[in-house]
Amino acid sequence: MNNNLVILINSLRGVGGAEGVCITIANGLFEKYRNLTLLTLDLRGAKNIKKLNPEIKSEILNKKRALPAFIALLYWFSVHKPERVLVFNYKLAVMLVIIRFILRMRFRIISRNINILSIKKKEEKSFLHKYIIHSIVSILYKHVDLVIAQSQGMREDLLTHYGISEKKINVINNPIQFRIETFLLNNESLPKNNDNYILCAGRLEPQKAFNYAVEAFAQVANDYPGLRLKFFGDGILKTGLKKQAFDLNLANRVDFEGYCQDIIPHYVHARLTVLTSLYEGLPNVLIESIALGTPVVSFDCPSGPSEIIQDGVNGYLARYLDVDHLTECIRLALDRQWDTEAVRASANRFSSSKIIDEYARVLS
Repeated sequence: MNNNLVILINSLRGVGGAEGVCITIANGLFEKYRNLTLLTLDLRGAKNIKKLNPEIKSEILNKKRALPAFIALLYWFSVHKPERVLVFNYKLAVMLVIIRFILRMRFRIISRNINILSIKKKEEKSFLHKYIIHSIVSILYKHVDLVIAQSQGMREDLLTHYGISEKKINVINNPIQFRIETFLLNNESLPKNNDNYILCAGRLEPQKAFNYAVEAFAQVANDYPGLRLKFFGDGILKTGLKKQAFDLNLANRVDFEGYCQDIIPHYVHARLTVLTSLYEGLPNVLIESIALGTPVVSFDCPSGPSEIIQDGVNGYLARYLDVDHLTECIRLALDRQWDTEAVRASANRFSSSKIIDEYARVLS
C-alpha cells in the first residue's frame, strides 16, 4: 500500500469556510506529505483552485449527485488504494466507511467536521435528508477513525448526540489563511487606518441571519453620522436584506459589495466586523478579522465565537439573538480605542504553522 495522503472535498466553489481551510491545509501538508492528492467531486465554478500549490496533484471526478459520486469514488479508491484520507464533509466520510467495507480495505478515514451536526439536522427541510440520510449518518459516522472538530462546542455536540468515542475526537481550530499571514508579513508596520464602516462577510443565507446586523445598525446609525454597513458576499437573502434596509430608511447607508476576490483591505480598514450567525463551526470571519487587527462583535452562537472572542481585548460577545445587547456591544466597540497589536496577537493561536503541525500529528 502506498504511503500517501488524499484530501477529499465536494468542491472548491465556495469563497471561504471549508474551501479556504482545505486549500490552506493542503498547501501546508504538502510540505510534509509530498505524495498528496486533492480529490474533488466537482470543480465547476471553483474560485479557490488558483490558491492551490500547483505542485499538488489534483483529481476531479466530475460528479455532482450522490449516487454517481459514490460509484466514482468506489472505482477511484479501488484503483489508487490510499493509506489515509482527510475528508471535508461528514456525508462523504460515511460514503468512505461504506466503500472501505465493500472493498475490504484498511485506509484510515479522518473526517473534519464543518458544522454542528445536531443543528444541521434540525434545519433540514427534506424528509429524506432529515430522517433517513441523517439516521444512516448517525449509525455509520462513528466508524470513521478520527473526527476533527473545529471547536470545543462541536466536540460536545458529537459526544452528546452521536455517541462518538471521546478518544476519536480531536479539537483542531481553523488556521489563518496563508494569504493573510503573507500580507501581515509584508506589512508589519501597517497602521490601523479606519474607514467609517462596519463589515459583515459571508453568504447571504439564513444561517448567517444578517437581518440582525441590519436591525442593530438601524439602532446606532443616527448616533454615528457617516457610518456605513457593508456586506461582502452573495446569496438568496440579498433582496430581502435590501428591502429591510429600505424599510428602515437605511438604503443609502447599507452597501452590498457582492463576492470579493480579496477582502483583506476591507477587513483592515473596517472599524469592526459583526457576525450574527444562528450557528457556526468555528467562524473564519472572526479569526481573519482579529488577525488583521480589526475587533469583532458576535452573537454567542453555537459554536466558536466564545472560543475566539476575548471581551475588551479583541471584541465583544453578545447574548445569543439578543439584538439590544448586540447593539450595545457594537456601541462599545465603536467607542473604544483598540490596541491593534493586542487584537492581532489574540489570533496567534490560529497560526497556519501551528494548526498544520496539529493536522500532521493526527494524520501520522
